[in-house]
Amino acid sequence: MTIYLDKQVNQKEFTITAELVPPRHWNPRSIIEKAVLFRGYVDAVDISDNLLAVARMSPAVCAFFIKQIGVEPIVQINLRDRNRLGIQSDLLGLAALGISSD
Repeated sequence: MTIYLDKQVNQKEFTITAELVPPRHWNPRSIIEKAVLFRGYVDAVDISDNLLAVARMSPAVCAFFIKQIGVEPIVQINLRDRNRLGIQSDLLGLAALGISSD
């Protein structure tokens, strides 16, 4: 969580988030366009991970694009679809992209 969100949660203020579902194809344009609509209205966007057990673009990749447009991403990692090594790889990749996993 970023310092901004951490401070907001600790002060017991309302934190407003929205959920975005990654596309089922390779082009991130649709999720970026949706994230732009939320900019300035929410504190962060929650990016689901393979919603309904359907393969979708990685939430880590979506988070990278969403962070580039100035929206704070919260990445879900669904344990159902990964082993320990896969989870560790996802967390290392998110850290490399500058996306916090606090």
